[in-house]
Amino acid sequence: MKQALPETGMPSSNSQKSAPDRISALPDDLLLHVMYFLTMQEAVQTSLLSRRWQNLWASLMWLKFDAAKFSSMRTYRKFVNNALMCRISLPEPVPLDAFWIYAACENSDDSLDYSDIHPWIRHALNSKAWALGIMEHSGPKPLSMEGYPFPFTSAYLKILGLCHCSIDDWFAQNLSSCCPVLDGLDSMSCAIHVTMFSSTKLKSLTITSTRTEKDYPSEFQYLVIDMPNLVQCSILSALSNVTNLMVVSASVFEDVVPKVLQHDLLRCETFSTLKRLHLGEWFMSRGCYPLICFLRRSPAMEKLVLQLDKSGDDDYETLPNADAEIDPPCNEAVTTFSCEKLRKIRLHCDLQNDKRAQIIMHNLSAHLCPLPDIKIKPIIVEV
Repeated sequence: MKQALPETGMPSSNSQKSAPDRISALPDDLLLHVMYFLTMQEAVQTSLLSRRWQNLWASLMWLKFDAAKFSSMRTYRKFVNNALMCRISLPEPVPLDAFWIYAACENSDDSLDYSDIHPWIRHALNSKAWALGIMEHSGPKPLSMEGYPFPFTSAYLKILGLCHCSIDDWFAQNLSSCCPVLDGLDSMSCAIHVTMFSSTKLKSLTITSTRTEKDYPSEFQYLVIDMPNLVQCSILSALSNVTNLMVVSASVFEDVVPKVLQHDLLRCETFSTLKRLHLGEWFMSRGCYPLICFLRRSPAMEKLVLQLDKSGDDDYETLPNADAEIDPPCNEAVTTFSCEKLRKIRLHCDLQNDKRAQIIMHNLSAHLCPLPDIKIKPIIVEV
């Protein structure tokens, strides 16, 4: 105790000296639960209390290393390395649940390279962590994994958070195959150099990036997201600088996709550089609310393509309440506005008495003034 705590200069009574150490007598699981509420430095310092506590902290299954708690990045780097070495030296390997890296230190001009972080990631995944995150990083450039084997290879990893990292096609292609149970990806202020995100497992995807430095793409020209099982998504708000955007998804009658995209659309402010927009049938939800929402927020739009599908037409004909579901009052205020640069709207639908086309025309007429040239063409059939 004298090594861990400073002298107080206050005398101790005989009863205090002879009092049993009831805290140390608690079971390991309960003590580890208490340590969960401590910083990692405080948890490690408990090893000075007695032999009973010497290696107890190393059995923690949630590890959070926060550089903001240190005087310099050098001491932070040394602390993390030593802490993980202590875990490795335990008589038996200890599994992990979660491993979080917060690598931003206001007191230091130094920063971490990926070479520093890679061994930490490997330790976490070798310890079967199901949640992993580089939650903060303040380096001058995005963390690049180039030259290393794909780091996120795990049969246990379910949640991955990345901040200030470079994400390219190599990363996207390996993520699905090397992390077969991954269902949540959070990309924060990352440099996205990806043409396609594809996964049949991912349920939650968040992309947030507002940087404009030279290491970041100025626009997402070719980004395709093919993730049919998404139930939670925050993407549209991160694509405010796109020039071309295609958001084609399931029918308006599919519950998950329209609700996810509508909720995400609420976060958006202005697509100031968007010139060409291609929307799937989900835009008809809630009285064409997503469509009107996009048009109001896209002052530079020149061409709009609206793509309906045959299955949606069948649903419309068979469901008795289809009119009420597709064409309720639009939540956007019924005030007209103009898209000065919008000259062409192309609508792909069934050319023979498609009621959906009537609803679209009704909503466009109620909000757009003047109404651009609208051409109706046959539904695009994929071969």
